[in-house]
Amino acid sequence: MHKQSFIELSSAAFNYNLQHIKQAAGDSRIALVLKSNAYGHGLRECALMAKHNPDVAWTCTASISEALIVHTLIPEKPILVLYSLDSSVEQALARGIHLTVQSIEDAYAINTLAHTLGIKAFIHVKIDTGMSRLGITPDHAPAFIQKILTFTNLILYGIHTHLGDTSNHNQTFSYLQLQRFDTLLAHLESTSITIPCTHALSSSGLAIKPLRTYSLVRAGAFAYGIWKSERHKHLILQRHPSFHLEPVLQWKAPIIALKTIQEGDTVGYNNTFIATRVTTLAVVPIGYADGYPRALSNKKDVGLLKGQPISVAGLVSMNLTAFDVTDVPGVRINDPILLVGGAGASSIYACAQAAGTISNELAVSISSSVQRTIQEELFPHSHVQDYTIKKKTSLHDML
Repeated sequence: MHKQSFIELSSAAFNYNLQHIKQAAGDSRIALVLKSNAYGHGLRECALMAKHNPDVAWTCTASISEALIVHTLIPEKPILVLYSLDSSVEQALARGIHLTVQSIEDAYAINTLAHTLGIKAFIHVKIDTGMSRLGITPDHAPAFIQKILTFTNLILYGIHTHLGDTSNHNQTFSYLQLQRFDTLLAHLESTSITIPCTHALSSSGLAIKPLRTYSLVRAGAFAYGIWKSERHKHLILQRHPSFHLEPVLQWKAPIIALKTIQEGDTVGYNNTFIATRVTTLAVVPIGYADGYPRALSNKKDVGLLKGQPISVAGLVSMNLTAFDVTDVPGVRINDPILLVGGAGASSIYACAQAAGTISNELAVSISSSVQRTIQEELFPHSHVQDYTIKKKTSLHDML
């Protein structure tokens, strides 16, 4: 019996999504992006689902600390750290984890440490094709790469960029970024520089038709069944008409109290909810401390109970939230309310829209302290059930 909120993860939906990404990616292999606690879904749990999925060739993390956790669970699949280098570089090198470099100083430090350890370090170069955040610009990249090749303990294994506007109907900027990246790759090839691993598209970039095939597609939000927007979904379906995603996550909370209040009574802080009739309230032990958005205060039809949409009554507080369940028959203590996830009113996208934010922000805001459990047949739809991982429902079982 749950006394706190909990998350159920569908391995069937996860595998189903990756199969669709693989079909859309063509000859490119999949690198599963596990950054930010696997988009809020649970780093360890999603790493273990990836371990048992043959479509996942690589994994990517934002930091070395994440990569070290993933390596303990999936040592057999290569791991790329996309951004942050920290004091754990030595541990990463000792485990063969691939690192992204964005400066000569980074490269020099990694080369020196690899020499001390008596090993070769696998590095990837990030190219800034227009987002103006991290990476080497294309005009400086040839000289940078030539310098990298002089370091005796570095293996230049990969080169990648990131597109910043893939959900726009006008894809001019995305194609400009790809043109810059492809021109650089062609220049390197013309000078006999061979780099085994190239990648430019995230899963949302599947809306773009590249002019060349890259080694990898980085599967992030789509692997977890998260759409950016209806507009972006339309763009994807234009290129891949049979493409479909199933939500992997369902965040639920048990009802810990039921109260009946009278017309005119108020609920929660600041009296923002005033009952207009005799009202039944269900109180659940979640709040903004758990990552449930305070912006969902008093929002209508953002949760599900017994399959019926229910509304938040009053302000979402730090640890408690009340829902109006007056119109749901037979409600009992411990009945689970679906807070976020699944399809319909409580989907990540719908809740994010109601909260005035984006799906990714809502998902990654869910506290890592919320228990996550892998379920085999959480979505027993006819088109999903064949993707279950048999008898793999817990971290212990999947190791």
